[in-house]
Amino acid sequence: MEYFDLRLHPMLVHFPIALFTGAVLMEVLAFISRKDQFHQTAVHMYLLAIVMTPLTVWTGLEEQEHLHLKHRVLDIHRTFALAAMWGSLISLPSLYFVH
Repeated sequence: MEYFDLRLHPMLVHFPIALFTGAVLMEVLAFISRKDQFHQTAVHMYLLAIVMTPLTVWTGLEEQEHLHLKHRVLDIHRTFALAAMWGSLISLPSLYFVH
């Protein structure tokens, strides 16, 4: 079975989104409760989301190319995906220095 028969991108894309969202919610909870465990959990969730984002973006770009998809909405989707990926990767060093 070929990779693209699996349609991995729709399955993978929800994990980084949920992890980024969960990390923000854990930070809010850490701020409210003043518990360091919630902050540590938020950092781990954020790091996992950063690791997963390039893989997720890659699967989307590969599926777009393989399936010859062209659409204005897809272009916007790709732009936001690349911005999220590069933004998260650029934020990684600042997370290290702040932490």
